[in-house]
Amino acid sequence: MLAIPTMLAATKALAPVTSWASISDVITRRATFLLMFLVQAVLFWLLPDVRSTGLMIAVAFAILMCYGGGFGTMPASVADAFGPKNVGRSTV
Repeated sequence: MLAIPTMLAATKALAPVTSWASISDVITRRATFLLMFLVQAVLFWLLPDVRSTGLMIAVAFAILMCYGGGFGTMPASVADAFGPKNVGRSTV
């Protein structure tokens, strides 16, 4: 049961270096979203064949990192497309 808290602690420690938002600054936003999609597609395809608990946790960790990466990268993508003044602005 210590695997999940350990993975969460590793995520917090490595977040400034390995976050999707940081990666999208180096490669383009579009390439980042494509990379996240491809990683998730491959991992979801492999998921039914995972038999070990540790590998299941690692695969789930990677899938959830990609899922959360969309939320971390989206504000920068919106700012690139529509300008920073429109980030978080509602049209209603």
